[in-house]
Amino acid sequence: MTTPTASAYDLITEEVVRMSLRQVTTEMVTVMKRTSGNPVLTDGNDFSVQLFSSDGDIIESPPLTPYHTGTASMCLRHLLRTVPEDDIREGDMFLTNDPYISTGHANDFQLATPVFVEGRRVAWCFTQAHMIDIGGVNAGGWAVDATDCFGEALRIPVVKLIDAGVWNTAITEIITENVRMPALLRGDLRSMVSTNQVGARRLEAVVARYGIDAFLRHTRAICDRSEAMARERIRLLPDGIYQASDWQEHNGHVNDLFQVKIQLEVEGDELSISCVGEPQTDGLINASPPLVAGHCFSALLMVLFSDIPVNEGLLRPMTFLAVPGTTVCATKPAPLSSGHLDGAFKVGTLTVSTITKVLAQAADEATRDLALAPWAGSWGAYPFAGLDDAGNFTVFMDMMASGVGGGATRRLDGLDVSGHMSGVGLNTPDIESNEQSFPVLYLWNALAQDSGGPGKHRGGVGIDSAFILWGGRHAERHDQRCRLADPRSRRDGRLPGRDQQVRADHRVRAPGVVRAGPGPRARGCRSRGRVRGEVRGRAADHVRRVARPDARRGWVRRPA
Repeated sequence: MTTPTASAYDLITEEVVRMSLRQVTTEMVTVMKRTSGNPVLTDGNDFSVQLFSSDGDIIESPPLTPYHTGTASMCLRHLLRTVPEDDIREGDMFLTNDPYISTGHANDFQLATPVFVEGRRVAWCFTQAHMIDIGGVNAGGWAVDATDCFGEALRIPVVKLIDAGVWNTAITEIITENVRMPALLRGDLRSMVSTNQVGARRLEAVVARYGIDAFLRHTRAICDRSEAMARERIRLLPDGIYQASDWQEHNGHVNDLFQVKIQLEVEGDELSISCVGEPQTDGLINASPPLVAGHCFSALLMVLFSDIPVNEGLLRPMTFLAVPGTTVCATKPAPLSSGHLDGAFKVGTLTVSTITKVLAQAADEATRDLALAPWAGSWGAYPFAGLDDAGNFTVFMDMMASGVGGGATRRLDGLDVSGHMSGVGLNTPDIESNEQSFPVLYLWNALAQDSGGPGKHRGGVGIDSAFILWGGRHAERHDQRCRLADPRSRRDGRLPGRDQQVRADHRVRAPGVVRAGPGPRARGCRSRGRVRGEVRGRAADHVRRVARPDARRGWVRRPA
C-alpha cells in the first residue's frame, strides 16, 4: 500500500470521483428495479451492482447485499484468469451462475461487462441478481431433495452472453428451456444487460471527464485510503486469537447437528478468519468459499468498518480461510443451494460474536462501543410452487424472512425489521406486488410482539406474517433453518431468534417438501436480534423514552 499524499485540490477531486462512481452504481440500481418484472428484484432488492478496475479490483460497491462483495470479486478473478485477454472485447458481456466458481448458489446470475475508453479497457460493470427458478429437482432453487449439485439446478460456466454487441440467443434458449418460468427469467436477463449497459455509459463519461490516467490514479488513491482507514481501525483491537463455534441443524435429509468453528486472529493491522466445518454432506446446507468470504466480510463491515468506503482497499488487510471438503468450503459435487443461508450464514453470525469479544477488550471506550449483537439466528427461505388457474407454472418466493430484527448495541436497542447483516439492502417485498404477481393473499403482515426479547437493550422486532395460496394446484417446498440454543453463549443476554414456518394447525414445519391444494398455508415468525445485558440493567430514563412508547405501539407487552 502507498500511503495517500496529495494536495487539498487532489483530495477534493478524489472525493468527487468517488461520489461519481457511487452515482453510477445508484443509477444501475434504479435501472434494475425499473426494468425487471420480478418482485424479488424490484421490491426485495435481492441483487447487487459493483464497479471493478480493469484488473479486477473493486472500486465501488454500494450497500445492497454485502456478501455479494465476496462472490463478485471471485467471479472477476476467475474470468480474468480463464478468459484470454484478446477474447475480452468492447461490447462483450460474460455470464455465469456456477456456485463453485463464484455465485454461491445457482439462482444468482452474475453478469460482467468490460468498459472501454479510447480502445483501452479501464473498468468493469458487474451485476448479480437472484432468479426465482433455475431448474433442478425442486422449484425455486432450494433443492431439499437433491443429494448432489447435478440435481439442484442448471449450472452455467463463464460464457459470453453478448459477443461484441451481438446477443448469443443459443445460450438464452438453453437456459430458458431448463427453467419453470422462462419468460420471467428472460426478462431478468434483459434487465441485467440494461443495467450494465447504463453503468458502462455513465462510467465512460466519468473517465472522459478526467482522462484515463487521472481516473486510474484517483481510483487507486480511493482504494489506498480505504485500506489506510481499515488498518488504523484494526490497530485499535488487542492482538490475539479468538474462537467460537455453533451448530447447523438438519441437512434436508437427516435431522442431525453439524458443528461450525471459526478462529479470528488479530495481529497488528491485519485480521484473518479461519473456518472449519463438518465433512460436507449430501444435503443443501454446504457453502462455497465465495459465500463464506462474503459473509465474514459482511459481518466485519457492519460491526467494524461501517463508515469506510467499500472497495478493494478495505479487503486488503483481511484474509479468509476455510478447510476444503467441509460444510463451509464444499467441493463438487456437494449440493449448495442453501449454503448462503446455512453454512455461510452461520459463519457470519459467529464472526459477529467473535469480533464483539475482541471489541470488548479494546482499550478505548469508543472502540468498545462498536460492539454489536448478532442480528438473527437464521434466514429462512420458503418457495411455493405449482400451477395457477390458467395452468401456468408459478413459483412464489416468500421473502418476508428479510424482516428480521437487528442486534442491540451497548447503548441502544436493535433496529426493528432491519434485515440481515449480509443483506442490509434487502427489503420485505410490497404485499400488493406479491399479490399481483403470484396467486397469494396475505392475511396479515405485522411486527411480532415481544420478538425482540427482554434485556437492558432489546433486540430489534421482527415480522409476523400469514398468507394463503389460492387457485390451481400447489406444491410447497421450503427449507427451514433453526438456531440451536447453546447455553454457553448466554453471558451477553439471550440468543438471536430463529425463523419459523408454522402450519395452519400451529405446528412448526420441518425441512422437506409438502404437496397440498389451496387454502390456509403458512405463518412466518421472523428472527429477532440478540439482546444485550440483563433486564434489571435498564435505566429509568430508557424505560420512559423507549420502552413505554414501544409498549404503546404494541411492539412489546409491557416496558421491562
